[in-house]
Amino acid sequence: SGNEYTAAYTFAGGETNGPVMFSIPYHDTFGNPDTLINVTNSSTVIYDDVTPSVFITTYSNNNNNGYAKLGDSVFVKLQSNEKLRSAAVNANILNKVASIVSSNDDSTFIASIVIENSDQEGTIGFTFNYQDFSGNSDTRSSTDNSSSVICDMTNPSAYTTGLVVPAGGTVAQRFWNSTNTGLSITIPIDNDLTLTEGVAHPYIIFNAPPSRQLFPPGYNIEANHIGTDYTITFPDSVFEGITGFAENASVEIYSIMWDAPHNSTTGDTSSSILKIDQTSPTLIGKTIFSTNDDPTRAILGDTVYIQFTGELEGIDTVSGTIGGQSFDGYEHINGFSSKVFRRMTGAEAEGVLPFVLSAGDTARNMSSNYN
Repeated sequence: SGNEYTAAYTFAGGETNGPVMFSIPYHDTFGNPDTLINVTNSSTVIYDDVTPSVFITTYSNNNNNGYAKLGDSVFVKLQSNEKLRSAAVNANILNKVASIVSSNDDSTFIASIVIENSDQEGTIGFTFNYQDFSGNSDTRSSTDNSSSVICDMTNPSAYTTGLVVPAGGTVAQRFWNSTNTGLSITIPIDNDLTLTEGVAHPYIIFNAPPSRQLFPPGYNIEANHIGTDYTITFPDSVFEGITGFAENASVEIYSIMWDAPHNSTTGDTSSSILKIDQTSPTLIGKTIFSTNDDPTRAILGDTVYIQFTGELEGIDTVSGTIGGQSFDGYEHINGFSSKVFRRMTGAEAEGVLPFVLSAGDTARNMSSNYN
């Protein structure tokens, strides 16, 4: 009206995105022509019919960020190529309204929830709604880098820690002796794929609590361990270096297993209980005699005995010679007393019969040579 005029255009789609250009030809009352192509103030209009380009990822604050257990946080991150209208950005994760934090001038948004008891286990779904300042909007429910988070609040199945067996040197079941060089511990790994990328650790109790972790190495559970008995041998330096290791101590071992999201189960104690015995036996009361009428002499066919007593414990292993020849046998007499013998065959040199005797206790610690 009067000297004010309005030109209008309705966009049909397909027009070039960007600042809107215009051209308005006109004549004044005297017939002078002109064309208006610029505004006389700072106003501008930008045409934008393109949905924002976004990149979406998901992760958790779990050490294994592809899993989430009870109490963990799950995040969905949206990165846009343009500023978004923050009031129109919202998200649901696991069917729960997510908290949202924006950054980078409202071009980056991170939605998050905390895993609760009532949440459903499995791959975590989400929806992310967003809109730019032109009103172009979209909803996304998938990631751009194949990332996903699995909700897992289930502890590994109950189990019993397996066999505990000394290794190296002379092995005596249920004893740790002075010759052993390693301790082998078996932990049964259930047929549960969530245990892959998990870990198990054995713990030792000497006589009475507290327990102490046996480490290194660690039982890092890989795919090939699933459904198997997983055995690791710990060096003697690791076992003997644990606080509480002492002569005559009893050793009980249990273990704790964590799955990939770090849910854990404490296994029952192994039935293999060890005793630490690294002390070599001491022999007392050593005597040598023969079956000859004169027990200080021996002829062909006589049997020569060496009798001895363990000072503090019984003996069940012997080695040595009489007259330079191996023993024929070993006999337990009673208590801590035993004897070894050899029947004279003529292979022995005449004269005073030399002998060499070494004895082992039930832990297979061997004494020094007696002669």
